[in-house]
Amino acid sequence: MFVENSLKLPNKYKIIHNFALADRKDVCDKEMRSTKYAEEQNKLPDFKKWNPEFNIAYSKTLPGILKKLYDSCNTFFSHIKNEDLKASPSNG
Repeated sequence: MFVENSLKLPNKYKIIHNFALADRKDVCDKEMRSTKYAEEQNKLPDFKKWNPEFNIAYSKTLPGILKKLYDSCNTFFSHIKNEDLKASPSNG
């Protein structure tokens, strides 16, 4: 059971990334502000409560995904701010 579930985790990691990215876009569109890493990380317990299949992930994995997304977004927007026309968002 554990092995079977752990093989499905990489696809679930993409779900975490996509949910966090959608949340970032939503906050930006509705509140005209950026999302901080701490805000995203503070939502993880509720997310895991409603999605118990993520409870088998190693404790630092999900926050690591959020941190990587946060860093990628910061890098992308710093390139945009510096008028780097070749800048493109990370694919995760």
